Amino acid sequence: MDKLYKKFVLDSLYGLMQGSADSVERSMKKRFPMMFPGVNAKLNCIETKFKLTDGKPQLYIGTLKAMIEIDNETYSCERDFGEEYTEDIKHPDYEDDLWFCESEKCHSYKKFNEIWGEING
Repeated sequence: MDKLYKKFVLDSLYGLMQGSADSVERSMKKRFPMMFPGVNAKLNCIETKFKLTDGKPQLYIGTLKAMIEIDNETYSCERDFGEEYTEDIKHPDYEDDLWFCESEKCHSYKKFNEIWGEING
């Protein structure tokens, strides 16, 4: 599968601070035809390992899995918010840096780059 389609799925998952499987899927289905006119793709996103934290506010720390199928070829990518939370709270800047989750310090930034590196080969 063309890496542009894989990047689209990756961006759909990692381009959000919070969301649900439904919102990711709706966004993908809206944006894909505009970005790739004439390409027929099946797009969906599911939630797995759903869990809320005990603290206030409650945070969703499950996993979202986004998938794309084009010409019987499938690519999927998962984002584990629980893993991100577990890693992020260990960072010394987590509590004090108001922009921590939007910086290169957060686990999601590192994970995005890791997956993008695998796609790029």
